[in-house]
Amino acid sequence: MRFAQVTSGSIGKIYHTGMGYTTPDGTRYGATNWFNVDWREQNNLYEIVDGMRHNEIFYSNGAASLEFDDKRKVVVETITRKERGVDDIKKTLLDKTELNMKAALESTNWHIDRKTLDSSYTIPTDVEKHRKDVYTKYDSYIKNINAKNKHDTLLAMMISYDKDGKQSGELWDYPVYGEGS
Repeated sequence: MRFAQVTSGSIGKIYHTGMGYTTPDGTRYGATNWFNVDWREQNNLYEIVDGMRHNEIFYSNGAASLEFDDKRKVVVETITRKERGVDDIKKTLLDKTELNMKAALESTNWHIDRKTLDSSYTIPTDVEKHRKDVYTKYDSYIKNINAKNKHDTLLAMMISYDKDGKQSGELWDYPVYGEGS
């Protein structure tokens, strides 16, 4: 947790729990005092409520500002954001898509390794089908990412929800081996 010293509505020094605190008159307090709300208020120390960090695939987090909210008795952090360029977003999505594809194949990789070492080994049909399904999905994702040329169309690929309310989106729905693939 972070705290800010507030004097006459102005934000002063920032403190982190785990650090000691020294008052202007030189009195030292240990790190455990941060958990004492009365002590914090006596020393004009208020919790910093983190501003929303934006999805770093699509936005660069910019400057942060702090403002004291006298009604709530907290310091509110506001973070500006800037849209990242479409090419940067595509590169990140392509990299993440490849990682997701590798993760989806990982449970069946040993079959490929064994086939490499033992040419008489037969890879089970369900494993071959699963791997083919994953590669097909991967190829589709790559094609779809490369076809998008706007920030909002790329964002829509990642933020959607299935009928159960679970985050879905095109980039998350790889087949899972053993679950009907």
